[in-house]
Amino acid sequence: MNAKQNKMRTKGNCLWVTLMGIVLCASAGTVRAADVFMDDIAGGNGTGTSWENACRTWAEVSTALNNNDTLHVKEGIYTNGAAINLTETPITVQGGYPQGNTGTDTTGRAPATYASILNSDGTYRVLTLQYSQTWDGFTIQGGGGVTVGAGVYITAGSGATVELRNCTIQNNSINQTTTADNQGGAGVHVTNVLASVTLRNCAIRNNTMTTTVDPGNSTGGGGLMARTFAGATLTVENCSFSNNTFQPGGTYAGAATVNGGGAVCVGRNATFKACVFSSNSAVLTSSGSNPNQRFGGGAVFLLGAAYTANFDRCHFLGNSCTVGATTSDYQGGGALLAQPSNITPPAPFNIINVTNSYFYNNSSNTHGSAIDTNAFWDANGRYVNWNITHCTFDSNVNAASRETIWIGRINSGDSNSCAKITNCLFFSNTGSASYPIQRLAASTNPYDAVTNPLFFGNTNDSASGITPSGTVTGDPLMSAGSYAIGLGSAAINAGAVIAGFQNDIQTPIGGESLRTDAAGNNLDIGCDEYGYVPVNVSAFAVE
Repeated sequence: MNAKQNKMRTKGNCLWVTLMGIVLCASAGTVRAADVFMDDIAGGNGTGTSWENACRTWAEVSTALNNNDTLHVKEGIYTNGAAINLTETPITVQGGYPQGNTGTDTTGRAPATYASILNSDGTYRVLTLQYSQTWDGFTIQGGGGVTVGAGVYITAGSGATVELRNCTIQNNSINQTTTADNQGGAGVHVTNVLASVTLRNCAIRNNTMTTTVDPGNSTGGGGLMARTFAGATLTVENCSFSNNTFQPGGTYAGAATVNGGGAVCVGRNATFKACVFSSNSAVLTSSGSNPNQRFGGGAVFLLGAAYTANFDRCHFLGNSCTVGATTSDYQGGGALLAQPSNITPPAPFNIINVTNSYFYNNSSNTHGSAIDTNAFWDANGRYVNWNITHCTFDSNVNAASRETIWIGRINSGDSNSCAKITNCLFFSNTGSASYPIQRLAASTNPYDAVTNPLFFGNTNDSASGITPSGTVTGDPLMSAGSYAIGLGSAAINAGAVIAGFQNDIQTPIGGESLRTDAAGNNLDIGCDEYGYVPVNVSAFAVE
């Protein structure tokens, strides 16, 4: 069977047979998926039917691969000279097979040991995904020469399902030389999709986004940028983002722009579960003469309209936001910054939920060493609800004598645009004259609420500009760099009751359960529930 005939295996619709004067149509339907093999040093005929005859190039893969197939890729370095863009769908592409496999043996797969590396020399993108595909077990590195998605560019259409699983996306870079909007995502860029996009068990590290001019609006995200349409979903689970950077150049003397996100720049709906953001940075070398520049989010910058962003059981460790000499209320967020777009009620409002998460050693030289909530509501109609629940803020540093969490802008007194901080623990956060929580003096929204906080060992153990209710006093019995609270902690059973609240920071995905300790009590203040053992962990485990 030649290559063209082989393609008919799944892409033909009917087989017409004339038998005794009767015309029959046997629908091809979904033909049994085939295994296709790839090895850059194989010595056979390149048809992909076995390891001996494995495809050596992506051109050979395109000939051999059909819809519904699985492509198995051996360890090695695969350099294409242009972005890999397979059009077959749905397919699964799996890396990490050892060189010792023969025949059609697919055992022994271990991507961490037998690396399948998709490599660029920095002049082109590594991988483009336009269809329903799963890529599992690859290192994607060295991409460049573009202004969006140097590592991976995802632009799948309505109904598509795209997943990156067990991948390392590293050392990709973007240098923007124009003022175009919506640029960024050196590691991964998800754009204009109506698809379901999932990143699971991936490491996104050492990716860099820079500009030589003032960047346009909605620009940033050294590691990941996502701009999806309403109805699309972005789910990121058990992923790490480390040492990613967004560093714009230019003079910033012109009109205000909105950009940021050392690791992630997100618009529209996104959910992050059990992710670690560490040592990412957003660096604005010159904030110019315009004090209204929107910039920040050492780890994550949230923008857009009518979105819901969820951060559950996440770690934010050592991320930083640094701006030039001119700072403003619009800049900051060592870990998180939000800058919502305009909304005309009754359109859906922006909602940001941060639960069971740990913020340690993040820093800013302007507002919010950990979180800058930025604009809630103003004359331009920027609405956003922040719900920060059962989080621990430990040893975050504000170099501008400001705060750990900044509640900024003038609020409207609208329940659709407020900050609610509940059952959170603030330990050893510092900065000359800084507070764990500070609200803009002119903000008087009665719907803002700080409920049952525990302040201990901070520069000031109180809030500024807002009066908390149910403040808990006493030693949480924790150590810097560890979210765990000890026996006898003032945080134990001191939280406000939240019916049905689930998990603490240790709960693995798939093990969700009501948050109670061994005695059935709830709820402790902070991200750690003392004595709580997740349901899928041995009952003999000791916290």
